[in-house]
Amino acid sequence: MVQEITLLPNNPLVSIVVITYNSVQYVLETLGSAKAQTYRNIELIITDDYSTDNTVEVCRIWINENKNRFVRAEIITAVKNSGISANCNRGAKKADGIWIKIIAGDDILVPDCIENFMNFSKAFPLAEVIISKQQSFITSNGIKEFINIRPELDTDNKLFYEENALPETQYSYLLERKVLIAGPAYIINKSLLAANNYFNERYKLFEDYPLFLKILESGHRVYFLDKVTVEYRLHKDAISRSGIDSKIYPDYYKDWFSFLLRYNLKRLKLLYKVNLLLEYLIYRTIVLTGNKGIVLKYLNDNFKKFLPVHLVEYFKRSR
Repeated sequence: MVQEITLLPNNPLVSIVVITYNSVQYVLETLGSAKAQTYRNIELIITDDYSTDNTVEVCRIWINENKNRFVRAEIITAVKNSGISANCNRGAKKADGIWIKIIAGDDILVPDCIENFMNFSKAFPLAEVIISKQQSFITSNGIKEFINIRPELDTDNKLFYEENALPETQYSYLLERKVLIAGPAYIINKSLLAANNYFNERYKLFEDYPLFLKILESGHRVYFLDKVTVEYRLHKDAISRSGIDSKIYPDYYKDWFSFLLRYNLKRLKLLYKVNLLLEYLIYRTIVLTGNKGIVLKYLNDNFKKFLPVHLVEYFKRSR
């Protein structure tokens, strides 16, 4: 029999929020990784964005069988598909934890993920949002193959991750995408998330970037834990875990352009605006050709050194 978990006064309650959408193929691995955490004071919230498969049923059965591992465990469902940001908000607003760890229903928490974050927060008591490293992987014929670790620290981005980095420095780096926050690899204090009005639901497929810029602009810095805490699954339907599939990558990019135009286009340097215009023209061309990847492949084959790397990253799964 599994011993019931009780609240530990010296260890803050952490809410693991699992966001799902048609995640039945992988969600049990995600839930198993939450159960296997070496840190004990955890609640589990699954928030489903109107799955059309049996994700919800599978999760309900799993919770019923494993609820004693957690301080609290529940599943939240939606009456219609609403996108990543709204799905994250449903789970975060229901959370009772001091800290919130959001994870998609196909990614995996390493066993000491929460323990490492909490040890770091004790060493740096001013930290309210902590990012870490993530390990990407693919699974082929049941065998897991690790691909790369993000972020790769180099001279172009190291100032963002330094222990004494200033919020304004980090803001500048993030604004011009000299760094890209690995969405699965951060933990955030609920009070900070609430103070910034949670995730902006205007951008359905684009949740982390606006939030982090807002946090940095308000004078709160991002702390960096130099350890891998999550394993990020790469597969052709990876984006579908939160309510979309590979065919709507243009919609994700549309969200990103919309955000820049509304929020901070005036703050961008001229050279970056030129680069952004180039990205937008390529993006529109790809949309007009049906997102078949023909244009991007041609440009990648013939003009690779001129092609914006961020656009390649967003569209590579649609080729």
